[in-house]
Amino acid sequence: MALSGSLSHSVGSDFAIRMAPLRKSRAAENIGGGFLGFAEMLREWEHSAGHRDNLLMAGARRVGVASVGNPTSP
Repeated sequence: MALSGSLSHSVGSDFAIRMAPLRKSRAAENIGGGFLGFAEMLREWEHSAGHRDNLLMAGARRVGVASVGNPTSP
């Protein structure tokens, strides 16, 4: 996403296609950009019904987190 300059659940390929090799019945993805840091982004997700549902997904056992700075920044 950082290299493409686009914030989208379908960058690279559709989310469902990217998750298919994991063979999991449930998966979720929260993405965000333009925040000062992870804590600010997490607060926004907590106040968004859909993102909050993802964070609190029943039966979730694994979480992955990635962060990247703006590659086009000087």
